[in-house]
Amino acid sequence: MSDKIKLTSRREYRSLIDITPMIDLVFLLVIFFMVTSSLGKISSINVNLPRADKSDENIAGEAVVSINKDNEIFFNDVKIDSSKIQEEAEKLADFKGKIIIRADKESNYESVVSVIDALNKKGVKNFVLAAVKN
Repeated sequence: MSDKIKLTSRREYRSLIDITPMIDLVFLLVIFFMVTSSLGKISSINVNLPRADKSDENIAGEAVVSINKDNEIFFNDVKIDSSKIQEEAEKLADFKGKIIIRADKESNYESVVSVIDALNKKGVKNFVLAAVKN
């Protein structure tokens, strides 16, 4: 037999870092920022609203009709053709919340009236005109 004795070191530990809690935390932070960044936004359509002395706070999560300065009409940020206003108003006929009409101050009055007229024809009475408070 050999006179050599093989010694094994007890210090051969592999240090493992469990990253599961860190991944969970990062995932929760991503969800938090995604949710909070979209809560305060009413519409992504840029509209220069007219000013008014008395204006209520807009409530996010309601149905929004936007009319930009080029008289393009958007129902919930989806551009629609002027000929399809009646169809979109019919979809909002059963809507129980407020419908916010956001019209650019440079848009034609006729565009705003056509949207209001379409809503009235379908029996929608719960709508408001958005304005910026002075």
